[in-house]
Amino acid sequence: METEWEEWDGSGSFAAHCVAGSFAGITEHTCMFPLDSMKTHIQSNLCTDCAPASKCGSVKPNPSTTWAGAYNNITANGANKRGLFRGMSTMFIACVPAHALYFSVYETGKSVFDADGKGMSAVEAMATGAATAVFHDSVMVPFETIKQRRQLGHYDGVYDAASRIFRGEGLAGFYRSFAVTLSMNVPYSMVVVGTNEYLRGFLRNTWLSPDGKVNLQVSMTAGATAGAVAAAATCPLDVIKTRQQTHALLNAVGTGAPMVEQTVGAAAVPLADSSVLGGLEGGMQVARSILATDGLVGFYRGWWLRATIAAPATAISWTAYDGAKKMLDAYL
Repeated sequence: METEWEEWDGSGSFAAHCVAGSFAGITEHTCMFPLDSMKTHIQSNLCTDCAPASKCGSVKPNPSTTWAGAYNNITANGANKRGLFRGMSTMFIACVPAHALYFSVYETGKSVFDADGKGMSAVEAMATGAATAVFHDSVMVPFETIKQRRQLGHYDGVYDAASRIFRGEGLAGFYRSFAVTLSMNVPYSMVVVGTNEYLRGFLRNTWLSPDGKVNLQVSMTAGATAGAVAAAATCPLDVIKTRQQTHALLNAVGTGAPMVEQTVGAAAVPLADSSVLGGLEGGMQVARSILATDGLVGFYRGWWLRATIAAPATAISWTAYDGAKKMLDAYL
């Protein structure tokens, strides 16, 4: 079946939007996960030896400030290249409902603003983008916390991570970065959806689209540009979010911080009491710490890798969604 890439015409079922959105999420995260693992290592202020999870427990200051350093650290100690995919199963669980919600809310926004075939205005697109982020993050944040800790070499799997985080930190441990994540992803999604909608309208009148329709080239170019711009603009908040989500793994020996003990694999690891690091207040505390230790440059650690991930990820996600939706609309 040949897929037409023309703008949404108001048709399509809710089921098609959910299934297409889930497919887009799985495709995006599968393709970009190794780079995402390296970004987590670069942005985190701690790092493990990245041994298998059953032997994990060594926490030390993060040496992974470069792409090569992160790669070498992840694949060290016998973990080999499989370490680049540690925590990926978490995303398979989370991205299905999260992306189904994301794109369903996006389609709802287009319907509410009566954008049949003409696209949304800048304000309408940004409002829709903000709504998509809220619904998406309500599902994604707890799994993102598990994923990032697994990427740093901790826990034996999703269930082990979830049960240990809950026992050691309570439900708040999963949502510690929720406020900062929203404050990052709401403007991120506003920029992505707004830029994507604008570029789709602009590029369809250029050499990329001789027939004036949103074809594959237009979809990929608009998505990649929107993702890169949004990622670079929101990088400081992404660094803060990563620090909040992984702070509980920090070895607090000698720091004077309150201590709790949490078992990771077969080892007992002293952890910093990160209860004060939740919410926006905790985000400000993390921001002050980054500023004091790394200066302003610390907020842009890994920005190039974040943009490198976001550009193809956004292009893949939106293009996969468009293609899957068009095919599903013919059968659902």
